[in-house]
Amino acid sequence: MTDTENQPTNEELQAFVDSNFEAEGLEFQNWDPSDWISDPPFLSQINNSEFRNWGNRLHEGWKSLGRQIKDDVRDNPDLYSIVYVPNPFIVPGGRFRESYYWDSYWIVKGLLISQMNQTVRGMLDNFVQMVDMYGLIPNGGRIYYQQRSQPPMLIPMVDLYVRATGDVDFLRERINLIEKEFEFWLLNRTVSVQGHTLARYNVEFDGPRPESYSGKPLEEFYVNMKSGAESGWDFSTRWFIAEDGSNVLWNEEEGVWLDYDMLNSRSRNYFYASNISPLWAECWDPISLQNSSVINRVLDYLDRSQATKLVGGIPTSMENSGQQWDYPNGWAPLQHLMVYGLENSADPRAKALAFDIARKWLDNNFAAYEQSVPNSMFEKYDVTSIGLPGGGGEYDVQLGFGWTNGVVIDFLNNYGDRL
Repeated sequence: MTDTENQPTNEELQAFVDSNFEAEGLEFQNWDPSDWISDPPFLSQINNSEFRNWGNRLHEGWKSLGRQIKDDVRDNPDLYSIVYVPNPFIVPGGRFRESYYWDSYWIVKGLLISQMNQTVRGMLDNFVQMVDMYGLIPNGGRIYYQQRSQPPMLIPMVDLYVRATGDVDFLRERINLIEKEFEFWLLNRTVSVQGHTLARYNVEFDGPRPESYSGKPLEEFYVNMKSGAESGWDFSTRWFIAEDGSNVLWNEEEGVWLDYDMLNSRSRNYFYASNISPLWAECWDPISLQNSSVINRVLDYLDRSQATKLVGGIPTSMENSGQQWDYPNGWAPLQHLMVYGLENSADPRAKALAFDIARKWLDNNFAAYEQSVPNSMFEKYDVTSIGLPGGGGEYDVQLGFGWTNGVVIDFLNNYGDRL
């Protein structure tokens, strides 16, 4: 830096990195999952032969997305940025070479359908060990993520695993640490609004996100940026306010749940796919919301939003901001939350819409898979067309892709006999 008067060229920076850092991926060793089987039962339920072959290719893909950390990381942790965990795991893919917290929920869904129960058990054990180390599950499996988490999916993942396997001993042996993660959210991520205790994403550390450092000295800005990243939506117009909102709340006028603006004490009347997530989470008054009129109001809201009219799935928002968690991008986890929120209701119209959204998403994903060379799955898709990956945000669209594959396998498993 002295030689260049603190203004090194890109070439000089690259030469420094090449001389002082090893290539990516050297923290891993080869892993061949012992619980992978050929021809898993879910494939036989898929009527469409092209979709059946596609499902088989995605099932094969778990092996290419699998990672096992070398023992040298455990023995020499100061030489690595990755967090050592003992069990193999599935990564999203592309630039995301480590485990990610909320991604893993949909990966686990797919793995259980693929009957890779031992892999799931190991991944959950890894997360529990992270809770023991850090008191929370970091955003991802790197040391620079340990100041923030992601949407708390550990308990839902354990629930999926125990229901699929009956392995109650796993839960019994780890219940204290599972509760510890729950307590982290209760103690550090809740706020009182109008007498109600609500959860929110709120990272209180200033300084830039290490994975996206740009050197802007704005402490409050960094706090808000990392809170947005903790939500998993990095970034969207959903977070373009000085202080992020709380979880979604029912809005009687609109007939749906909306983000709540704590700064201005009011609902934020914008469409986001997550507005329907309380249906999936079943976190409402069961007496009032089993009323078909409420479900009808949600369906009417979706119809007014125009979000269900697009050919390739549900957009994240209706705001075309250029951010990746906005229009026209659709993301697998949000399709899944909406589809099963609607599917789990008793309303025939909601169930029909759930199938329609799932079918559109499958058509979009399959067309993109067939048109790409080599055949690829993407982290996000343009839902205004069929067969195009999404765009925008801080980096190029990534291939892989863990949660996309998991959602497609789940949709094929649930709807394959109707496709």
